Parts: sequence; C-alpha cells; structure tokens
Amino acid sequence: MPWMTGKQAFLEMLRAEGVKYIFGNPGTSESAIISTLPLFPDIEYVLATQEGVAMGMADGYACASGQPSFVNLHIETGLANGISLLHHAMDGGTPLVLTSGNKDIRKLTEGRTDLAQMVAQFTKWSVEVTHCEQIPGVLRRAFNEAKTPPTGPVYVGFAANSLEDEADMEIVPSGQGFHRTAPDPAAVQVAAGLLAKSTSPAMVVGDRLAQSGGTGEAVRLAELLGARVYTTSYARMNFPSGHPQFLGRINAVLPASRELLSQSDVVLAVGTDVFSGFFYFSGPSLSQNTRLIHLDSAHRAVGKSEPTDVGMIADPKTGLADLADAVEQAMSGSVREAARSRGVSVAGLKDQQKNAWDERLKQRWDQSPMSAERMMVEANGALPPDCIVVDDSLSSKDALHGAFQFNQPDSIYGERVGAIGWGM
Repeated sequence: MPWMTGKQAFLEMLRAEGVKYIFGNPGTSESAIISTLPLFPDIEYVLATQEGVAMGMADGYACASGQPSFVNLHIETGLANGISLLHHAMDGGTPLVLTSGNKDIRKLTEGRTDLAQMVAQFTKWSVEVTHCEQIPGVLRRAFNEAKTPPTGPVYVGFAANSLEDEADMEIVPSGQGFHRTAPDPAAVQVAAGLLAKSTSPAMVVGDRLAQSGGTGEAVRLAELLGARVYTTSYARMNFPSGHPQFLGRINAVLPASRELLSQSDVVLAVGTDVFSGFFYFSGPSLSQNTRLIHLDSAHRAVGKSEPTDVGMIADPKTGLADLADAVEQAMSGSVREAARSRGVSVAGLKDQQKNAWDERLKQRWDQSPMSAERMMVEANGALPPDCIVVDDSLSSKDALHGAFQFNQPDSIYGERVGAIGWGM
C-alpha cells in the first residue's frame, strides 16, 4: 500500500469517487486540504461566501447530476451555518457528503466540539475521523451511504491530526451500486387486484418518483386506471403538470385534502411520505373505506404513520412498471372502458381548474403592486421554452404552477422544507 498523508488520502479518495467540485467555505481547520488541492487540478474548489450558499449549490448539483456532491465547511461555526440546508437535503433525500475539519483529537482537556453529534439528526450517517488510516474506508462508506436509496446526506469530520499524519493507505472507491430493486411479486398481485377493481382510484406522487426516473411509468399506470393524480411535493418534475389527469399539489394532512382523497376507494402513493405536514390533525388521513397502497424506495416511510393495506418497498420506476403490467393483465374489456371514461371525467376537472385560474388571473391582472399571478405569467412569457426553473417561491407556488407547465424531466428544481434562500 502506498505511504501518504491523511490530506493526500482525502483528495485521492475524492478523485477515485469521481468528485469534480468541492463546494465550501474553508477556515484554518481545513487549511491542510486547501494547501494540498493544487496537486489535484482535476478537482475544483467552488468558494462560497456563506455556508448556506455552498450547501445550496451542492444540493442543486447533486439533483441535476444524479451523483453525490461534496461539501467542505469550517469547524463548528461554519458547519452551524449550513444546518438549515442540511435539513433541506435530508428531507429531500439529496445524496451529499458534508465534511469539516476539527481540532486535534488530543486537545481533550481544552475541549472540542462533537461535530458528528451536532449534525447527526440531519444525516443518514455522522462520524468523525480521528486517525489518518481511517480516511479511505470512512469516505468510501460515506459515498456509499449517500447514494444508496433512500439517498441522503452524510457527515464526516476530520480531526486535525488525521489530515497531517502519515500511513500506508489503499485508495479504493465505493462500488457503482445497483439499486433497481423489484417489489415483492405477491404485493404486486394484491395491489394490482385492488387497482383493477377500483372505481375511483387516485395516485399521489412525490419527488422520489422523479429521482428514480419513473415518471413515464407513472403516466402509463395513471392512464390505464383513469386515475386522478396529485403530488405532495413538486421539487422535481414527478408527473407532467400539463397532463389532463394531473390535478396539482395537495397537502394531504389538511382537512380539505383528506376529504378529497377519501373520495377514492383506492389511493396509490409513490415515492412520497404518507402523509406529512406541519400541523397536527388526529386520526388517519384517509377514510376507513379507502385502501392505501404505498410504493417507495424509502423503507422507513412505508407504513410509518398511515394504516397501509399494501406496502411495497422497491425502486419506484421498477415497481410501477411491474404494477402496470399486472394491472393491465387483470383488467377486463369492460373495466378498461370504465377507466377510459374516468380519464375523460378527470380531464374535465383539469379544465375546471384552468378556468378557475384564468378567472383569478383576470381579477388580479391590474393590481398594484403587481400580483404574483401576473408576475409568473410575464416571467413565463419572457423565458425560453427549454429553460430550467429553480423554484424558491414558497408562498407564490400556486401562481408559479398556474402560469408554468413542467412536462419534461429536470425542468424544475425546488426547495422542499421551507429553507428560504435555497434557490439563491
């Protein structure tokens, strides 16, 4: 094994993992890394003047590239500034490796902050390296944890001595990872039976569907069923917003949304938490007469807070493909015709939504100051059709989605948990 310093092993591991950019705002505790970086011209340090900006850039890069991003902040002071958007990354499942330096591990009598504990609740895994020999193995696991579904952020701290010390170290990256896990065939058959017999099905989709690349499969199943389609979050294009069966965003824990979903005899939730929200409401979100099927790659989300009739832990794209095949086989000719009629009825609801939006826009068009509705319409008219929208609108989301249509993958990236400034 080659003999090297910890700081060299740190950067060799980044190179082995294919890291092109380090997003960060360094300080003295990270100077060992910065001083060694010129020896690695293939790795670029993207300097931010505030830690939240570095976290936001890294989050966006990971979403757009589909690869884990890498962040380097400064000890507890800089790390604390990044926690808001670390929470955002955790909630949204962003594959991200966050690092910072710390004081020498031998400075116990003077005291040193437990950085791993400081951010543990906002990460999949949080650890501190105290010896240089640990660096390759810990970083390998960090990247593996970040990119394994359910994806999310990981934190690794580095004691100062671990970066300066030397040892024999082997540089081996994490494996490619093959995460297209298929659902249990028995669950597919049970779920397909419920959906094929449903007379008022609804689908609720989330951003883990878009992350899996399963939007096309979701459209196929929705059209087979003639289902109403809603989304709990639209930080990614998880269903084409211009599709006649897509009826927009809902907050499924609010009374109005509960009543809306409870009109269905079967609800299929895909790639989303079921159901989360800021306010507390007692009891299940769905009526006792509504059956819930939950398909998700986040195993802890399935059955977590809602009574679930069929829980399916699988890659959303793969699971939907299997489910659509099974539903298609289970549907008789008369059932298919009923589903087509439902689809036409749902399209009528979409038209009603459009008419309500047009009326709202008309009423607010000449307001001064300019209304959010007009602002979004004017912005849409000025932008090229192939532009990518970064959505940090929060209270103006309804206006954004009324004015814009997002029908192509990766045409929108948005905040997830109200961390204002993510888009900046």
